[in-house]
Amino acid sequence: MSLTFKEKSKDITMDAADGLPNWKAFLNAFAPVYFLSFSLLRCYVETAILADQSSFSYYVALHHTLWNATTILIIILLMNFILKVPIMRLLWVMYGITLMAIPLFYAMMTGENLRLEYLRGSFAEIISYVATFCWTYLRNRPLTIELLVIFFSMFAVGYAYTKSFPRAMFLAVSVHIVGNIFAIHWVGPIPYAKSIIGFRTQWSHHQFMSVLWLNTLTAMAMFFIWRAGWFGGMKRSWFYAASAAVAVWMVQAVIFNVTGWFHRPFDIFMSGLPAVTITFLLVRLFSSERGMLSGWAWATMSIIFLIQLAVMGPIYLNNIKANSLPL
Repeated sequence: MSLTFKEKSKDITMDAADGLPNWKAFLNAFAPVYFLSFSLLRCYVETAILADQSSFSYYVALHHTLWNATTILIIILLMNFILKVPIMRLLWVMYGITLMAIPLFYAMMTGENLRLEYLRGSFAEIISYVATFCWTYLRNRPLTIELLVIFFSMFAVGYAYTKSFPRAMFLAVSVHIVGNIFAIHWVGPIPYAKSIIGFRTQWSHHQFMSVLWLNTLTAMAMFFIWRAGWFGGMKRSWFYAASAAVAVWMVQAVIFNVTGWFHRPFDIFMSGLPAVTITFLLVRLFSSERGMLSGWAWATMSIIFLIQLAVMGPIYLNNIKANSLPL
């Protein structure tokens, strides 16, 4: 007898998760916790201890951590696509965040303060930075060893999984290029950032960048869940959930604009993510196919929602106080 769509969905998830030994399953489950903890530690040491002037703050930490989280999801997705390895068997890659300690040791050994920043400059300059692993970018030179280690590590991992030199090299080059594309200062707030595209905002630089990477991380997480095989059910039910979320986003944008809660188009548009996410989850929770969303998907989306609240919560509360609205 042929399997139903629901049974096939469960099989995909079982193959990706339950096929692992208990100790490997535990290490996979702990990987995101370690990743976030080490990312915060790295940010604190870089911006508070090894910087020429301390700049560590709540939104600096969120900005750095969300960028790191987005980048690691991209790396895992590239590995999944190129190596054909199930997502759940690649979560161990998050322990690679430890390599981000290399610039810290570099700064300690050389006595230099860290002044790392996004890639910026002319097209030829950025190509030079990428090709030389940031050696030609003086401010980011402490990253050179880390980037080289990541490159050769990706090659080694790719070869270990596939025994194919071309695929291993393709993985290493892809991770290096895509990682650097994400490191270019594409978007930033006017007048705080010298980005390629600027938006006027009522937020500070790090608030703006935290919200920007929050939206990017959310999109990557949804793609991650899809590639992991954690979505199931009829396409129509997902369409209803997505449509409800988009409708809430639009209504909220209109309310924010009319009430003057947010004044800039970018702020109005980017502020709706928590409401969109909770709407999407609630529609799925109360739908007739609620069982089609695996526990891993619920856990991932719940964590993303909590991160959204961590980013947007203080912004909402500040607006409530500024507009003298009752709590």
